[in-house]
Amino acid sequence: METTERIVEAYVRYVKGWATIPNVRCDGQNEIDLLAIDPVSNARHHIEVSISISQSFRKLTGKPYDREAAKQRVDKAKQRRTVGFFVEQKFEAPTVVAKLREFGFEPGAYNKVIVTWGWDADAEEQAQAAGILLWDFRELISEIGDAIRGQRTYFADDTLRTLNLFIHAGGDQRPPVGTEVEPKPSNTCGSAPSERTLWVYQNWTRDKAVVHVGSCPYCNEGRGMHAGAGDQNGEWLGPYQDVAAAWVAAENTKRRDVRRCGHCSPTD
Repeated sequence: METTERIVEAYVRYVKGWATIPNVRCDGQNEIDLLAIDPVSNARHHIEVSISISQSFRKLTGKPYDREAAKQRVDKAKQRRTVGFFVEQKFEAPTVVAKLREFGFEPGAYNKVIVTWGWDADAEEQAQAAGILLWDFRELISEIGDAIRGQRTYFADDTLRTLNLFIHAGGDQRPPVGTEVEPKPSNTCGSAPSERTLWVYQNWTRDKAVVHVGSCPYCNEGRGMHAGAGDQNGEWLGPYQDVAAAWVAAENTKRRDVRRCGHCSPTD
């Protein structure tokens, strides 16, 4: 099981609270990365993970999938970064569908999910047409951080324990000796507050609403982390002038999970 798959499983188990079955072998060469079941709603999810940090292959694309080109070494990586590859080889392959039935996953009765490092507009359109949800790996990492930050729980899961140590180590960082740290501006003592905006990201696929400062790298003044992304998974609301107004807007979405971003931690 690859590291990225372990992180996604940790997210699904710890943040979502779902039961999981990883690396399900199918007849032939196919394998299902992750099956997940929500014990409360009994909703079922077939999750495939494909993460690349290479600039050339980072985003999932909507380019045509060519079965013959996928066999060529020079084109293999590019072909595996298309929605068509996942539709044909991961979700609709006969051996995969047969194995899913063994676990009670009947066609049309479960969610199909691709976890990836961003995607282009064509990929989003194709995924939506195929009934596939797209999850951004960076958002999952952020949500795991939000769930872990501030806790002193000992995690038996190796992946969660590693992420927990990384998060706490980052929070305990100190500047090198001799390095002067410029003090942060204060809004007290009559000084003028710095100009900023507040935004709310409403994600209906994960039933959450998160308040961000506009300058947060996850927000980028309402543009998000990847420009050109559509509204399949969610939308940005705003801008708002203060946290109170943004919080009211977030609560008005009626999402199950309403909170502040764990990265920028917006406060009045």
